[in-house]
Amino acid sequence: MISAARHPLETNWAFDAEQATLQIGGPPRGWCADFIENKPNSVMLLQFPSNNLTHFRCGDVSDLVVSISRSDLARHDFRHVRVDVSN
Repeated sequence: MISAARHPLETNWAFDAEQATLQIGGPPRGWCADFIENKPNSVMLLQFPSNNLTHFRCGDVSDLVVSISRSDLARHDFRHVRVDVSN
């Protein structure tokens, strides 16, 4: 493939592959209203990617984000886990 044509495609593929990874902990990728609203008391547990590479689609949202409050996490109380979407 010609380098000039390959470079933009590889950039897009690398971005898509990065977005297709399961993320454990850290800040969510993208805009996540519930997490931001409850920050700094929120801890993200998991972020499940929703895209063509993972074959997991959840409507038109980018990812599903599972978070919990710091106090519930400290008590190991997972009854109040929140699931939000990230766009």
